[in-house]
Amino acid sequence: MLYSLCCMPADLGVDEENPYWKPGVRQFTDYYCIWDSIRNANSFFHLFMPELSRDMMNSLLDIADHTG
Repeated sequence: MLYSLCCMPADLGVDEENPYWKPGVRQFTDYYCIWDSIRNANSFFHLFMPELSRDMMNSLLDIADHTG
């Protein structure tokens, strides 16, 4: 069950290949099904993986800034 929670969004890690994002910042993708995770996965991440949760929220803000 924990494996299924951590599959989405996919962690792209820190790379410098994408010219639209700042290098040295974790990037996530596969947010197309984010509405399915609001009640369970996000709460789990906030409680047990706060660093991951912070990085995921920052990634969403970066996506909004760069792609609209």
